[in-house]
Amino acid sequence: MSNAPGSGEAAPAGAPDAKAAAPVGGKAPAGGKAPAGGKAAAKPGAEAGARTGKDDKDGAGAFPGALKNPLAAQSEAYASGLTYFAQGNTAFIDGSHIRDLQVGTRIVQHFGFGDAGRLGAGPVREEVMALTRATYVPVDEYDDLHAALAERRIIVLRGVSGTGRSTTALHLLDALAGGPVERLDDQRDLHQLGETDLAPGHGYLIEQAGPGLRELHLDRLGRLLRDKDAYCVVVLEADPLRPDNLGGYVWDHTAPRIESMITMHLQQALGDDEDETLLPRIEELAGRPETLRTLGPRPQTSEVCELASLLVLHARGHLSYDEVLNRSGQMIERQVLRWFAPLRDPARGPGHETEIRAGSLRIALAVFSNTPYDVVVEAAEDLTKELLTTSTAAVRHRRPVFSEDRGSRLAALRCRLTDDTVLLNGVPVPTQMVMFEDNRFPMAILTYLWQEHHSVRPALVAWLRRLNEDHREIVWVRAAQALSVLCRLDFPYVLTKLVFPWAVSDKEEERMSAAVVLDLAARDERIRPAVLALVHDWVRHEDDHRRRWTAALAQSRDLGLGNLDRALDNLRIIGTWQEERGGVDDDADDPGIAAWELAAAASWSVASLFAAGAIGPVVATLRRWLEVHRNGLRRLALLSVLQLMNTRPANVWLPGGIVVTPGRERWPLLLDLVDREPALTADIADLVWQTLQGAPAERAALDLIGDWVRAGERDAGCLDVLARFLPELVDSPARAAQLRHLLRTMRHEWIDPLRDDVATRLERACNQAGPAKENIA
Repeated sequence: MSNAPGSGEAAPAGAPDAKAAAPVGGKAPAGGKAPAGGKAAAKPGAEAGARTGKDDKDGAGAFPGALKNPLAAQSEAYASGLTYFAQGNTAFIDGSHIRDLQVGTRIVQHFGFGDAGRLGAGPVREEVMALTRATYVPVDEYDDLHAALAERRIIVLRGVSGTGRSTTALHLLDALAGGPVERLDDQRDLHQLGETDLAPGHGYLIEQAGPGLRELHLDRLGRLLRDKDAYCVVVLEADPLRPDNLGGYVWDHTAPRIESMITMHLQQALGDDEDETLLPRIEELAGRPETLRTLGPRPQTSEVCELASLLVLHARGHLSYDEVLNRSGQMIERQVLRWFAPLRDPARGPGHETEIRAGSLRIALAVFSNTPYDVVVEAAEDLTKELLTTSTAAVRHRRPVFSEDRGSRLAALRCRLTDDTVLLNGVPVPTQMVMFEDNRFPMAILTYLWQEHHSVRPALVAWLRRLNEDHREIVWVRAAQALSVLCRLDFPYVLTKLVFPWAVSDKEEERMSAAVVLDLAARDERIRPAVLALVHDWVRHEDDHRRRWTAALAQSRDLGLGNLDRALDNLRIIGTWQEERGGVDDDADDPGIAAWELAAAASWSVASLFAAGAIGPVVATLRRWLEVHRNGLRRLALLSVLQLMNTRPANVWLPGGIVVTPGRERWPLLLDLVDREPALTADIADLVWQTLQGAPAERAALDLIGDWVRAGERDAGCLDVLARFLPELVDSPARAAQLRHLLRTMRHEWIDPLRDDVATRLERACNQAGPAKENIA
């Protein structure tokens, strides 16, 4: 190769030539589509590392496209889904578990509004008002609300359903009005109310006033109320999109403190119990972390009341503590039952499509909780079409354009919007995410639908199939994770209908989905033995390389971590299949998938297990593979090391795996590791050094070290670590010359030449002699 301009040093033997130094994208793996940002898409430019073409026999071309690891692109979507779909066994209560709670001879009423149902128009019953007086826990802003209502005669309470807004409203009206409290018809516009609609000394509750409510309407009604010595509280859903045009009438309502609500309801349930030690004992149980976990992060007031009733039953010997936890945990499932109860009615009234839309949105959020809002709405609309087609013989589906907005969609979902970021080509970009307030809802919804509504299964599976065809990782990965839940519920059905066909598909994305389904389904200990047996058979006895490829990826995450020694041995077999077949060109033997693709898939899984925290076992295994004098095994080991060199902290898929240091998401993972855990430096340096010993890995390894240099150029901290690490690779003057030549070539690149200060610093580092190395192969 000719010298780079002005380099002053000839290229050492084995150094990359000018063509190899320039980025040249390799082709996507055979059989898979490669849409931008999609399942088979490579990371762009310097992030990819694989710059050589298929005809390059010295570098990555020995495995064309092998460094374009699809597991890296999936990591963020996969990790976010683990929050919702990583539980083991699945189960759901049936309707027979829903019953009143009895404490001694007293029936404890679960008092609440919102999702539990609104009061009917007319006078509020005295028993309801009495219970409000006895059990109401003031919210933090209660005194301010009381003063505002006394002054203005009308206020608006805005908040999330289930936080006790209507209870607060009743308590305020009872405290200020001299007469009875009534609920006005919420379908009637406030500007239509006149003097004849109001009675002297009464209190009025209005829930869910129409969207046309304005400050001038409240001013007018306030004057009428003052003339009648009456009071009114309007309850509205929190809606970030609704314009705040109600002036000083609006107050944001938050739920009372959970501990205070529990204590109040305990006192009410215990009544005049003579045992003075009972309340402290129950309060201690109520404050335990395992008790509070059953309520979730944002329980509704009725759920807190139910927990208090359960604790009283336990204190009086009617329930064990485990039964308390079990029944309290079932409140999530009863909420799901209430949500979908309207769809059980076989009648097809005018509100049928509205209920279908609400149900579809809940199902879509179950699959896509903590994803961008638009992803959820788009998926919900597609599911609505599917369900309407299934439930109605002739459907004329029209999507409302302006009748639905974000506030009306999210009002009853028990979810929240948050400002967050998603990674785009490794760079965080802002977006707004929507998620359930309680992480238990996704599993509860999917389990309920599958177990209780058999006729919904075809529509649900068809919808998830279509989602699987989406090129966006956040969509297809979540769809596959949702299918893993269904697989745990009905393993033979999902295995036959989806996993088996996908595992032999010519489309890489379908094989990856099959791997995700098997991996997460195996978290259920009842299913894990069947999945392990299936993988074992595909690895050793199947003639179809596509199943073998799927088996490799199925062991890349949790399934592999749980059986690490077996998984690494399986990956050894898969990745060396060509050599064990006597060097046969498997492209001709199996046109669906090539032998190099099996090695690539095996190396992807090795890198994924390493990133999940299996550092010591993977390093030991790679060293063992390198010590065996078998070309196929050495090639697999070197390719696996190249995958490690190409991995970024942002590609870590397991929250409990390697800890990602904030700000280092785009660093090379190996550099981050040697900086945080210096004891790993020698082992990591030795593995990287092995890739520099000539074909088949040397040129790809130099390309990847070039990517490390670019990362150091962008980040001074990364540059410091790289400058300390490079001497670990220098075992001879020839090695130092090899690395210096790479740096000088990069310094003189036509596009984005390396900064002189960076090149100079790293060239000096290469001149430092490192420890002696021995080629263990």
